[in-house]
Amino acid sequence: MTDSSLDLSARADLDWLAELIGDARQAAPAVEWLVVGALARDLHLGYAHGIRADRVTTDTDLALTVATWAEFAKIQHALVASGKFVAVGRAEHKFFHHSGQTLDVVPFGAIEDRNRSIAWPPSGEMTMSVLGYREALAGSIALQLPRGQQALIPTVAGLIVLKFIAWSERHRTAPGRDAYDLRMLLTHYLDAGNLRHLYEHHADLVDEDFDYSLASARVSGRDTSGLLHRYGDHSQSVRKQLNNILAAEVDPAGRRVLIGQSGARDAEGFRLQVQAFLRGLLEGTTPP
Repeated sequence: MTDSSLDLSARADLDWLAELIGDARQAAPAVEWLVVGALARDLHLGYAHGIRADRVTTDTDLALTVATWAEFAKIQHALVASGKFVAVGRAEHKFFHHSGQTLDVVPFGAIEDRNRSIAWPPSGEMTMSVLGYREALAGSIALQLPRGQQALIPTVAGLIVLKFIAWSERHRTAPGRDAYDLRMLLTHYLDAGNLRHLYEHHADLVDEDFDYSLASARVSGRDTSGLLHRYGDHSQSVRKQLNNILAAEVDPAGRRVLIGQSGARDAEGFRLQVQAFLRGLLEGTTPP
């Protein structure tokens, strides 16, 4: 991925997102909002390249860095005080936008513990891994929206990192959601503006045994490795977690939970894609 921005400013069907982002920016002007989750998938694949997903998301997930929980509380208050957002019950991170959209806000940064998880106040009983968010933010690109609005969005490689970590944490409670997204992202990585990137930077994969779907997954693995190499992960914690997840999934004799939850008609074909991604992750060091 070499583009520095994702320009969707001409998409009138994203006026709702532009309005939501604009209201969030007006309420908290100092915040750099990072669009994540299934919406980021749809923006990269569907809106930018016409790749339709069977699973349609109705939520907007935005992430942001904060130094303290007190700082996050001020942002929560600012959103509600703007009159454009309403808090959902006692949830610390859920809001309704006046347009009817649901907003989930994910904080990360200095509030993380040494395992790179956050514990929601006041009890700290509900925890969430935010492993990979720092790297995804550091390697993010500008998202240009209608009405002159903009935000940040991870590259597809950065989104793949977040999706693997999210799947490892919640595949028992939300089976299929992240697995499906990962299948879409690995399968369509080259289709999402990276075909020229294949020929210019990964020409070694284009030979007489060329397989488009496997090349797509392998290039995504190389680019993911490059992102981690360039933008942090100095403790190798993200890479180690990815390796642990992938090793269990590519084993032909393993349980292959991710493969089973992905909805792939050709389970073995998707296993080979995951294996190709792992191979690319292990061999890639050049930044995308």
